[in-house]
Amino acid sequence: MPEVATLAAIKPHISDLENTIGITINKVQVMSGGDYILSFAAEQIQQLAKKNNTTNSIAFDNLIKLLQARNDVQFAVLDRIITLDPREMKAINISVTPSHDKQWDEQIPENSTPAKPSWGVNLDNAWNITKGDNVVVAVVDSGIASNKALNANVLPGYNFYDNNTDPTDPGGESDYHGTHVAGTIAANGDIFGMAPNAKIVPILVLKPKASDDQIIDGMNWAVNIHADGVPDNKNIAHVINLSLGGSAPSCSQAYQDAINNIRAKGATIVIAAGNENMDASKSSPGNCANVITVAATNARGIRAPYSNYGSLVTLAAPGGMTPFGITSVTGILSTIKDDFVYYEGTSMAAPHIAGIVALMYAIRIKNQKTTTPDQIKSWLTSSAHKFASYPETIEFNCVGTKTCGAGLVDALAAVKAAQAAP
Repeated sequence: MPEVATLAAIKPHISDLENTIGITINKVQVMSGGDYILSFAAEQIQQLAKKNNTTNSIAFDNLIKLLQARNDVQFAVLDRIITLDPREMKAINISVTPSHDKQWDEQIPENSTPAKPSWGVNLDNAWNITKGDNVVVAVVDSGIASNKALNANVLPGYNFYDNNTDPTDPGGESDYHGTHVAGTIAANGDIFGMAPNAKIVPILVLKPKASDDQIIDGMNWAVNIHADGVPDNKNIAHVINLSLGGSAPSCSQAYQDAINNIRAKGATIVIAAGNENMDASKSSPGNCANVITVAATNARGIRAPYSNYGSLVTLAAPGGMTPFGITSVTGILSTIKDDFVYYEGTSMAAPHIAGIVALMYAIRIKNQKTTTPDQIKSWLTSSAHKFASYPETIEFNCVGTKTCGAGLVDALAAVKAAQAAP
């Protein structure tokens, strides 16, 4: 295929590609990282399956294999559809008067008691060093809605779902997922995010579904990798949060190439491990290399029952628990449109890490030191707090084969590690 990805460049190759796969290519699009999207109508795949006396799924897999076999094709992968996990948006049906005191997830684990568990991230002490000034965090999610605790920290974003400059979180099926994630990172008002002085670039890809290509374009745009027809991003992200994912046996080459290109620009990528209570190696893009994959813990400092686990998990952060029908404050309190609610999930855990990473970048910028994603990952894991462990909760103690990574993130220790390093 042509080295420079444009529609004009690939046009001469279309007929040859169609001869390879045996059907007409319905549509061709160019992605921001230089890849192409080849689209086919469902009826075409059905006809191909019927012709070869097989299932639609196998017919499509065979089509991909034919493309992969070409010497001039670097890779060919399925462009999946990812959907927000409705299990995460479990707002507790109680009136919430927002206050920092209700954010147990930001407390010190040593202050936790059986009556009031609060295995948090030791955040307040980190604020004595930095609050995230001069750092940009891109939230690749469902966009962002207005909230008085968040509005001052929101920069212009982009909507890759509708291909326009309005990244407003519409609510509805998304339940303001992206707004909740953004608040955990940078709210600064009635409640506080991890880095209350950091700025958010909202990148809308989920409504509440997204294709892999939309997510990858959003990731690339966060660090201003150019996409045709899309305005440049003038606020390049230091950190990218992806509280999304879907089942996949491995990381696709499309995701891995995007991640490698983004890391080359100095940005750290934080991804939720997933909520299927399974090995995180089966959830992508959290199973990609060179990212920070985040499991979720509950208020007692052990793995939340829904959280994915395993050797690919980097470390954990509070994701909370909000069981239906139970009045509880052990979910994660954050922002939605003009209000505040408790949600649970690894989607809520990941932005704790993204916000703390913003604090780490901030102290490095203040001290005029360069920073790499590998350094960030090393400082996070080496400074993590030991998990809690209880004899009655062996299944969720984050040890053995169901590990939750290096430990529970410790904001103060992580910021100090970044501050002390040359």
